Amino acid sequence: MITADELAAPAVRIGDALEAVRRLRPRFLASRGSGSVRNANAGLVRVSVDGGPLQSVNFLSRMRPAEIAEIRFLNATDAAQRFGTASGSGAVMMVKTR
Repeated sequence: MITADELAAPAVRIGDALEAVRRLRPRFLASRGSGSVRNANAGLVRVSVDGGPLQSVNFLSRMRPAEIAEIRFLNATDAAQRFGTASGSGAVMMVKTR
């Protein structure tokens, strides 16, 4: 998990959320496995904001670290139970600050 305190660090808060995750927990974004004919995104990690539908990890580039309360990673099994097969490589769960 990445906490709001980690995201508030001077070296992290100057960039976007995607860069923050790359700096703090690069393994959250690592592709696992490969896609298939039926599901080309199967090897890609996807992002959910506040429990919403999965999106490309590039969505994080539109968020500032100060807007985020926490970021967690769900492994492939947990992500598939929550989101189905679209999250075959896991999911990054982002909770925005209120």
